[in-house]
Amino acid sequence: QSSISMVNEMNGLLMRLGQSVLSFLPSFYYKY
Repeated sequence: QSSISMVNEMNGLLMRLGQSVLSFLPSFYYKY
């Protein structure tokens, strides 16, 4: 169960990171 919880936490972090990157990408495209 501990490994499953760790995987779930990693998935959540990756999803948040992906969302932040997707939100930052448009600003970079508009800048350049």
